[in-house]
Amino acid sequence: MGNPSLNHRYRKGFYSLFKTLQQNPLASFIQGEIGIGISGLVIGFLFSPYGLPMIGATVIAFIELINDKIKAV
Repeated sequence: MGNPSLNHRYRKGFYSLFKTLQQNPLASFIQGEIGIGISGLVIGFLFSPYGLPMIGATVIAFIELINDKIKAV
C-alpha cells in the first residue's frame, strides 16, 4: 500500500491532530475560557471515531428500521 514511511507519516499526522483537538480545550478550561473549551471538546468529539461516523451509522440504522416498517405494512 505505497511507501510504508509515508503511511506512517500520515498516521502520525492524524494522531497529532487528534491529540491537539483534545489538549486545546483542556488548556482553555484551565485559563477560564469555558465557552471555547466546550466548543473545542464538541469539535474534538465530532472528529473522533465516535463522533460523525457513529452519528451516520445511527441515522442509517434508523432509516433502515423505518424502511422495514413501511415494507411490513
